[in-house]
Amino acid sequence: MYKEHSLLEEIDRIEEQRQSGCLKLRQGDQEVEIHFREGLIEAVSSNLSEHRLGQYLLKEGFLDVPKLNKLLRKSRRKKNALGETALRSKILDASQLTRLIHLQASTLLRLCLAKGFQVQLFEAEAPSFNGSTPINPHALLLELARADSNALVLDSDHLIQLRKQKGMSFLPWSPQELSVLSYLNAPKTLEGLVSATGMERSKVRSILKVLFDLGFIEVSREFSGEKTSLAKKIPLQLLIPEIRHPAPSDKLEVLMNRGSFVSEQFASLKVQIDGTGKDRQAQVISVCSAHLQDGKSLIASNLALSYAQDPGRRVILLDCDLRNPSIQQYFEFHWNRESSATLRMHDSNPTVSCVVWDRFTS
Repeated sequence: MYKEHSLLEEIDRIEEQRQSGCLKLRQGDQEVEIHFREGLIEAVSSNLSEHRLGQYLLKEGFLDVPKLNKLLRKSRRKKNALGETALRSKILDASQLTRLIHLQASTLLRLCLAKGFQVQLFEAEAPSFNGSTPINPHALLLELARADSNALVLDSDHLIQLRKQKGMSFLPWSPQELSVLSYLNAPKTLEGLVSATGMERSKVRSILKVLFDLGFIEVSREFSGEKTSLAKKIPLQLLIPEIRHPAPSDKLEVLMNRGSFVSEQFASLKVQIDGTGKDRQAQVISVCSAHLQDGKSLIASNLALSYAQDPGRRVILLDCDLRNPSIQQYFEFHWNRESSATLRMHDSNPTVSCVVWDRFTS
């Protein structure tokens, strides 16, 4: 189980203390290094040739072998990381580099857990620039736990409850996982969760296995004495993760340049929309068009940010194109396609927040 692995304990410590440095892992003659920036994964490296970033550039079709060799020589000459050199050479953009590092880190973490890599040491170092968006390591571990097809074995008298020391608001939970988590404010039986969530028993058990492997829940036969039927649900806003290093697109004019003409036009549009309601302001706004690539996502994103600047207002921006979602490209956050993505963005004004939900499962 992941929760018993020394690697996960070390990742917990680094993330909690928001440290920057290099975590070195070893199994025999195989070595893996994970570079952190303020507790988030900035880059990974390995002496395993098949898991180097260059191989992912080849697999994803960004380069062929001759161009990769040329890029490697340029990287060594300038003494830069390969990803940074590829970014500066405009072979890919920051979003694509983040996706490749996400894939590389996920693959290497799975390898380290499967083969029992041991933590050697953590060396503190100043963060280096590579241009990608830092990755939440727990999000990668969540993906790996989801990939396990096993379900949690429970007896009828087993009680499931959240571990007090575990925070939840830093992971991209799926809607089904959010539903289960929201009912675990007090001990629940499997039957109680099935009844409360309305989900199939097998699905609930699979979700509980993920939570158990990551150390978020504990299972016992001891009753706490609290009546679970009267326990309140956990507010969903407490489960929405905050992305510490968002890299929004320059096209989000409302966020990047509030005093511009474009930003003023969105503010004017907001006033006009609010003025259409006779009795009360609109609670749901749909941005639609008859054709692809008409700019629906860009308009919706800027309009949502304009509304989010109103004091005390909460905004949910929902991408309804489930086959080909595009909202995430403007906010530069990257989650697994099988899960929902949630984002809370804060600027210098703490009352301004924007919540983005994307990529819902059925």
